[in-house]
Amino acid sequence: MKKLAIAAAALLAGASMPAAAQTYSLSGDFGNPVFQYGTVTTANGVNSFNAFGQSNCNDIGVSGLCYRGGDKFQVEFQRNADSVLVHPGPGDGENSFLLFTAPKTGVYTYDVTVTRGDSGDGVNLFTFNSFDGTKPMIATVNAGSPNYVFQYSQLLTAGQQVGLGIDRGGPGNTYFNDSTLFSGTISGAVPEPATWALMIVGFGAVGGAMRRRSAVRTNVSFA
Repeated sequence: MKKLAIAAAALLAGASMPAAAQTYSLSGDFGNPVFQYGTVTTANGVNSFNAFGQSNCNDIGVSGLCYRGGDKFQVEFQRNADSVLVHPGPGDGENSFLLFTAPKTGVYTYDVTVTRGDSGDGVNLFTFNSFDGTKPMIATVNAGSPNYVFQYSQLLTAGQQVGLGIDRGGPGNTYFNDSTLFSGTISGAVPEPATWALMIVGFGAVGGAMRRRSAVRTNVSFA
């Protein structure tokens, strides 16, 4: 009985103190391993993320700038004071994706604002999910719609990658003057539903065992 009571107390203590959520800033955590920079390419109907290497962020000697291509205005990411400047390349496959890798399983909350930074034709905004390889377009950011607010929560498994990215907005669009600003945070993880379910099962098992123990009686008879 005493051991069961101690186990029950431990479960209750764990349930009353959920793990603290970690907040990652798109600008403040630029370079943190949870964020990667690169492109998403499609081959045989399958989307895959291609990360920048370390040399892509150091080869021009500008702090906070990563790019790929013949000049820095192709596929580009640059940290500003409160945002990350993102720029697509000139080709249809030269999009720019900022990818987040979940450090542990849990629910993550996105609060991200995407803002038109220059005076170009505008860009298409996409999401990417490594779990199923989907890359849906969610908005167009241009003069008519210069801001897009991306707010939602999602359950991610440890190592799952999700991202936001842009392309040049269409084959007829120029890619000059199409810098786009990404700002905001991704926070998590709070205990996922499976964790709470296991805790509840644990409570039930401990309670049932305690009831069975209390129901057992030993009868002693003397001849």
